[in-house]
Amino acid sequence: MNKIFKNNTVSIVVLICLFTFLVIIWSAFGNVSGFGKKISVKDNYSIHLSDLSGAMLGGTANEISSPEINDKVSISDYRFIFNSPGDSASYSFDVVNDNDYGVRLENIYNVDVVCKDKNGAVYSEVAKKVCDNIVFDLRYTNTDTIVSVNDTIKPYDKVNLTLTIIYDASNIEASFNENVEVSGVKTRLNYIRDNNARETIGK
Repeated sequence: MNKIFKNNTVSIVVLICLFTFLVIIWSAFGNVSGFGKKISVKDNYSIHLSDLSGAMLGGTANEISSPEINDKVSISDYRFIFNSPGDSASYSFDVVNDNDYGVRLENIYNVDVVCKDKNGAVYSEVAKKVCDNIVFDLRYTNTDTIVSVNDTIKPYDKVNLTLTIIYDASNIEASFNENVEVSGVKTRLNYIRDNNARETIGK
């Protein structure tokens, strides 16, 4: 009877030691790999675009469909008609920094647009002329100054920007009724953490 009791006691001790060992290994693995690690609010990277305005059209431009905010930091799915050089479409929006640290603009990425003439041809002479002369202009709405790489936004702040897509007239002769559809436009703003950012540029 005592022998059985001793054997059971040894078995229980062994099981407890094995369980403790497994818990220690699991914890160590979690710390190394990040698995099971709690993510605090401070670790979440929270910057996004908001309050996208309706189109402000210049010249003889016409809007087909309004853009949308995608993946928090991109504006895409614009579609509009440019008829003559100097036509433009502008949209304003906020860039919001909800972090407890500042952020810095790392780069601005504009996707090449697609231009189609009134017959739906992408590579026609008139479609190519419009696409070759599309200009993106991004400015701070309040100061009318150009947005630049390395501009900063301080913690818990926001700034309003205006993006204008222009059919630039500086290098071509004026013409009318070109009726070219511009689509595929996407602008993405990539911000990174900057603990030294204590100023919001452009306010």
